[in-house]
Amino acid sequence: MLCAKVAAVLDKYKGAACIESFDPRAVFWFRRKRPDTVRGHLITKYTGQKTPHPVLGFLQENLLTNFLTAPDFIAMDIKHREMHAFQLCRLIYNVTEVSWTVRSPEQAQLIKDARGLIIFEAFDPKKELNEDVLETQPDPLDHSGNQE
Repeated sequence: MLCAKVAAVLDKYKGAACIESFDPRAVFWFRRKRPDTVRGHLITKYTGQKTPHPVLGFLQENLLTNFLTAPDFIAMDIKHREMHAFQLCRLIYNVTEVSWTVRSPEQAQLIKDARGLIIFEAFDPKKELNEDVLETQPDPLDHSGNQE
């Protein structure tokens, strides 16, 4: 499986790293085989889209695999971050939100205000954002609710 190959590469890497995947089976593999690896589940809205498997798409979109995968963070498509299943999961499990793909300073401020992490594209955050947006990113592994 690809996960074992990724784990082997991570074993040789000396810096901070995480894995993230759209496929909950990969997140689950790392939970079982490499529980110390920070892992995230990438989510988007699959309704009406072509998916490899419609049932898997439904399960993923509604975060119904999280009880098995226990991700450290959920990387949510910013276009769909208001989905009820995502907001409920954040509330119940206090899981860190990582929003992708943020393409404007306004979107970045929205995510900062929600205490989420940001995956940027199409603009330079160092040039277009004030420093506090960049400096106050929460620790994705601190689920205490005390992320100041």
